[in-house]
Amino acid sequence: MNELDTALRTLYAGRADRAPSGTDLLSAVHGRARRDRRRRVLAGIAAVVAVVLAGGVGVALTHRPEENRTLQVTEGKAAAPPPAPISVTRWPEGYAKPAVQYLGQGVWDIESRAGSAALSVQVMSYRPAVRPGPGQRQSIPVDGVPGTLYWLPPTLAAPDPASPDPTGPFAELTYQRKPGQWIRIVGVNVGTTLARAMLRLFSVAGHLTDRKSPVVDTIRLALPDGTAWGRVDAAGSHSRVMLVDERTPVAAVALNDLPDSRIVTQQRRAIVEVVDKDGEIVRNLPQITGQGGTLTSSEVGPEGRVFDLGTIRWFVHLVAGSERAAVVIRVDTTDPLADVGTLRRLAESVRLGVDAKIG
Repeated sequence: MNELDTALRTLYAGRADRAPSGTDLLSAVHGRARRDRRRRVLAGIAAVVAVVLAGGVGVALTHRPEENRTLQVTEGKAAAPPPAPISVTRWPEGYAKPAVQYLGQGVWDIESRAGSAALSVQVMSYRPAVRPGPGQRQSIPVDGVPGTLYWLPPTLAAPDPASPDPTGPFAELTYQRKPGQWIRIVGVNVGTTLARAMLRLFSVAGHLTDRKSPVVDTIRLALPDGTAWGRVDAAGSHSRVMLVDERTPVAAVALNDLPDSRIVTQQRRAIVEVVDKDGEIVRNLPQITGQGGTLTSSEVGPEGRVFDLGTIRWFVHLVAGSERAAVVIRVDTTDPLADVGTLRRLAESVRLGVDAKIG
């Protein structure tokens, strides 16, 4: 009997009236989850996730009255990232309303927290990488399809930011839910034993539905030609969007892209941030090393300013319809997006979404 078998039996200890005997325990888990799933309704999705914004520019911007500009979206491109193709109809008791994050083309994350515990459902259109590291890996069926369970028990080791290996207690369940749709359910601090962690992961897996979940709506913009939505982050009064080349293949989700470590490498063409115009990011000049050259700046229209330092260009502009928000665009000067006219049109297209925390 291995640790997984022991965990399953422990999970049902004291519940003999409902638990079957022998090797049919997993079938019972899935059967009960499916019955529960049919009895539940969709939970609301409207929260934000934590990110750290990097970089900034210093400029004094003066707000001018709204000029009745409207967001122009061309070529059928959406002004906001697409919704996640699934929903979680029920979270374990005590977990907060979930946040839906767009991680990149064809990849979403739905996350809920309860204190230091976090449950994250990542849905993607390709098979994710198998997690390395010292934890236990076990093949396990999920709703009748093959899956992989990864378990790392509690550890006192400090996390290494450069390593994809998490610290325990950590549990991860990966499987193909349907053709073209892979699911990775991550549990951080959801239980100090494998049995408890499995209960959390399988409970979430049993309450997935095909109903769409909208991404938190903090920023809208008109995508420039040749670009697509990349990663979208939001926290408090800050929102950030990566614009990627629309021809770039779907990027893999980094193995350390966890509820407690939002790190992912994605090829990008520009970063668009919405911040408080009187906040630290706008007040401070960029502190960049290794760029060389001299910082230069110039005004662009009544509400914008461009900064150049080495191969980096920032464009700062007030957000239409807001007295407090500014948009900061960062782009490499070698990219066609660095054209001042293009940057100004992009900046003027930015609007605050209904979930934005800045007025």
